[in-house]
Amino acid sequence: MPSRRTTRSTRSRTVLITATALGVGALMTLGPAVAGVGPAAGAAAAAPAEAPFVSRMTARWQPFTDSTGRVWVARSPSLGTLNYSTTLVGKDIAGTQEDGLYAANAFGVTGYRLPVPRSGAYDVRLLMAEDFYGTKGKRVFDVEAEGHSVAAGVDIFASVGKAAAHDVSFRAQVTDGVLDLSFHPRSDLPLVAAIEVIETPRETFAARMSARGIAITDTQGRVWKRLGTGFGTSRRVTHLLGKDVTGTEDDGLFQIGGLGGKGMIVPVPAKADYYVRLLMADGEWDEAGQRVFDISAEGRPVATGVDIVAQVGKGAAHEVSFPVRVEDGMLTIQFAAHVGLPLVSAIEVTSTDPAARAELPDTALIPLPDTSVYHRPVADAPIAADSGALMHRLRQDIEGGVELPAAVNAYNYNASVYRASPATPRVTVEFDDCQKKGYLPHGLYDQDKYFVDVPIPEDAMAASGTDAQMSIYEPQTDQIWEFWQVKRTPTGGWSACWGGRVDGLSTSDGLFPVPFGASASGLVMAGGVIGIQEAARGDIDHAIYLTVKEASTLISYPANRTDGASLDPTHLREGQRLRLDPSLDVNTLGLTPLGETIARAAQKYGFIVSDRAGSVGVATQSGRAQKSRTGVNPWDILLGGPAHSVLAKFPWDKVQALEVDYGKPAQG
Repeated sequence: MPSRRTTRSTRSRTVLITATALGVGALMTLGPAVAGVGPAAGAAAAAPAEAPFVSRMTARWQPFTDSTGRVWVARSPSLGTLNYSTTLVGKDIAGTQEDGLYAANAFGVTGYRLPVPRSGAYDVRLLMAEDFYGTKGKRVFDVEAEGHSVAAGVDIFASVGKAAAHDVSFRAQVTDGVLDLSFHPRSDLPLVAAIEVIETPRETFAARMSARGIAITDTQGRVWKRLGTGFGTSRRVTHLLGKDVTGTEDDGLFQIGGLGGKGMIVPVPAKADYYVRLLMADGEWDEAGQRVFDISAEGRPVATGVDIVAQVGKGAAHEVSFPVRVEDGMLTIQFAAHVGLPLVSAIEVTSTDPAARAELPDTALIPLPDTSVYHRPVADAPIAADSGALMHRLRQDIEGGVELPAAVNAYNYNASVYRASPATPRVTVEFDDCQKKGYLPHGLYDQDKYFVDVPIPEDAMAASGTDAQMSIYEPQTDQIWEFWQVKRTPTGGWSACWGGRVDGLSTSDGLFPVPFGASASGLVMAGGVIGIQEAARGDIDHAIYLTVKEASTLISYPANRTDGASLDPTHLREGQRLRLDPSLDVNTLGLTPLGETIARAAQKYGFIVSDRAGSVGVATQSGRAQKSRTGVNPWDILLGGPAHSVLAKFPWDKVQALEVDYGKPAQG
């Protein structure tokens, strides 16, 4: 057991009481508690309107001043018990420097009422230390806020042992003027040594999404977006649809569950502290132990042994909540199943951190101009006279696919994309003559020196697959390098079979000088692949590259070269533009969330035929770098299921070919 001068353990401070800590598979969860406006009776005086409200109360009959000089007022009559224990007074309390706060306990607590000055969120901390039992399971109780479960199966000894500091913390949304807490014994009497309530600062960021197919407004007027790519699954269960969900007034947020996801991803605006609520209700299983899973956030465990039915029963609202620090612009949550499949109905991510006031950063992998072909809308573009024949041939290639009718290249044959800085090491890339040219091409080390002085991050890695592509953009010089079949050399350097550089990228047309670059069409790959951030947001604001099984020997703007070998006029040209019929309502097509995102982009910006490949498909930004850094490949979550499911229902029969050279600038 830790000594009295050690800092209180993370376990005792965490917002979650994990299954390991409790020994009963219970979780501490955040419930939508209700409170509102009124003077602080029996607590610290109400702060001025512009200052956060703070109330600190001890179970002692007299006020207590802690080691930092903060005053904890004497117990309020609204604590709901007259029972008082001094067993631990004068003794060492493990895990804290504030022995006095934990030494005197009120037991047999039934509830607590605290008037608060304003509507809004309040952070509540219950301080306690077991003073009698030396065995787990002897004192077990639940806590509710305004009738909603906020802590289930609290077992102090199971969590930290006897005579040790233990905290239970949660956030309550206050609307009715009084914060109401109630305590319910499972075994023996609930115990509390002190209660701290602090008004949560106003939100600087909020993101809310449910598993429903439509946006929904909750009882507090907050809008929860419809199921999107960040939700991590396309599978939904509807056992509770149209039914009353116990323990909540927001039935609609719990009636449909997202099933079997590997996790969730939420883009956030800045490095900051965030607060997460995962809402869930199980309408499928009747008994405990039939659905059990763990949750981690940003690579750290936040909940173990989540068992919804064990906590609240079948058809009842349950929430798992926790704080998390995000450093990389994307909050990543992972689920690990023990029994059955993970189930989540909605997610809320909020922040009161001033840093989170920033706007979400631009998702563009590279800064091609708004006037470029990549950002030019195609909804009103003229359709090619031979569109029918071209699309018939494309559908034959798709429908004849052996494994994948149309692929989303999320794990192989995509593109690693990096941003360099002036501090990035610069290297000379070796020429690997994998195509057996038999000579050293001009331009690599002379003239424009495309393979010389290349800024490659030390942790860079090429995309998986035989193409092994990599893009490096340096904002300070406005240059991009792209390489094909790039790899580390035995001496730690780099080699590539081919590649090139574009200068003045932000004002360019996104083309490499002939015959350089990594794509067969000469197009900058980073301009047309689906980025991780934009997929997570569900908004692709550029044309998407499309690979085909065979292409014409002719080209179309914006391509400046081709690896097409067909003389058949029904084969598309590399560089040719396609679009999905803009009159379609993609929300009715039964696509996955990522499939819908691709479809909307295909309506607005279209596809550009970029390369030949083994199957018709689209490419993404490689997630290898993120997996190397965090242990999670974001595409495991963003695909929402198997990669082949994303375009399985894509309406290729509604795709139209645009006129050759559409968008080409007028000559002269």
